[in-house]
Amino acid sequence: MLDVLLLHGILVSPRGVNGYRAQQAEVLRLAAMTKRVAQENQRLVDRIRYLNVDQSAQERIVKQELGWVHPDEIIVEFATPLTP
Repeated sequence: MLDVLLLHGILVSPRGVNGYRAQQAEVLRLAAMTKRVAQENQRLVDRIRYLNVDQSAQERIVKQELGWVHPDEIIVEFATPLTP
């Protein structure tokens, strides 16, 4: 009788086989997320290194992302035509 209860506990309990499988799935999910975050982190580190050595890249990023210009520059914006 005790064997049946133990087997039932192992198979049905959240700490049993199902719990183990759920934890394994969570470990795999977290490992994949960690890999993605590490890749993004490396991409950002590479970008920082690039911007630290390339003055023209710094200026291009500031202009594109912040919209800054030099005092002697003129911005010309073209309106896109509306399509009917």
